[in-house]
Amino acid sequence: MAMKPDADLSVPGVARLIADFIAALDLRDVTLVGNDSGGALVQMVCARHPERIGRAVLTTCDAYDVFPPPAFATLKWWGHVPGLAWMSAQLLHHVPVLRRLPIAFGDLTEAPLADVLIEQWLKPLRTDASVRRDVRQFLRSVSTRFTEEAGFALQGFNRPVLLLWSTRCRHFPKRLAERLLRELPHAELQWIDSSGVFLSLEHAGQVAGSIRRFHQVPAANNPPSSLAPKRL
Repeated sequence: MAMKPDADLSVPGVARLIADFIAALDLRDVTLVGNDSGGALVQMVCARHPERIGRAVLTTCDAYDVFPPPAFATLKWWGHVPGLAWMSAQLLHHVPVLRRLPIAFGDLTEAPLADVLIEQWLKPLRTDASVRRDVRQFLRSVSTRFTEEAGFALQGFNRPVLLLWSTRCRHFPKRLAERLLRELPHAELQWIDSSGVFLSLEHAGQVAGSIRRFHQVPAANNPPSSLAPKRL
């Protein structure tokens, strides 16, 4: 479903939308989970709007100097070239073999993704110009500036963070998880034997069990301090 035309769907804008959604529901001590580009957004929410966040879970995702991964850098052109997002979605719909390419869906999971699932993801992009407008706005703003700055701010994040990371993912290498573990004050890292990105699809039981256990970890008694330094 498309957003209102005047919605701020830049990367910082979407992070603010997530924070506003949490506040509108008056949720507190929230466990926020992010995967892939959603992981970058979770980092930004924790860095800029930490007041209602109790814990965070990052599963194989963008961080620091990877946003987006090099193989998907061409996606940023969707935000700048009229019609490119529509054409790409149509090609992936009509030529299924293209879905298996590493620059499409090929490396996101170890086993091929079900065609019915891919079609569900592609349909809004193929059929709704307002959705394409929203996607373009987000992609135009994607930059490692935001993930680097969020990583810097999160060095002061005093809440538990669980890292669930693929051992062999070429898009989001192990060094990202190791740096997050090193720099976040209350992080723990659990490796999952996989080369994929979408761990919640292929390793749902392991991911859910780890999050369930992690959710029992008490959050710090003191609320997070203001984490957004001047450079943010």
